[in-house]
Amino acid sequence: ALTLPMQAKVLRVIEEKRFERLGGTRTVAVEARIIALTNLDLELAVARGSFRQDLFYRLNVIPLVVEPLRERRSDVRPLALHLLAQLAEVHRRPELKLSAAALAALEKYDFPGNVRELRNLLERALVYAFGPEIRPEDLPAPVRDFGRDAGKSAKLTLREVERAHIAE
Repeated sequence: ALTLPMQAKVLRVIEEKRFERLGGTRTVAVEARIIALTNLDLELAVARGSFRQDLFYRLNVIPLVVEPLRERRSDVRPLALHLLAQLAEVHRRPELKLSAAALAALEKYDFPGNVRELRNLLERALVYAFGPEIRPEDLPAPVRDFGRDAGKSAKLTLREVERAHIAE
């Protein structure tokens, strides 16, 4: 989080379109567009006094609110496929498919960590997966078991329990 003194410096750069580098003596002119992202409620932060109102209004020109992934379940599939393709390239692995059951588990999960959590889950599954596709057992237990009742989650095979335990 930006401290109030740092917010004042950012506001000054936005308004004056120039700044001096730390330890420098020359003024540098800048022409920039700013895209600011936060998961904080800035209006509430302004009301509490932890975020400058003048900076808020300078940054709040075109607000774009993106709902959490748990409220956009239809985005899980395309995001997962895109991220999986990227991760396969990064790890120099043949691109894996997502089994229908694994995809269903991902679509049910709430993703408290949003897209970053989805990416990390897929990277982990890519590392643990055997064969040409990611299956539910390649996903962490909280994702696999999300939304199941206690009776169903207790009916795991010994292999599934061992695999989940080792993975955790």
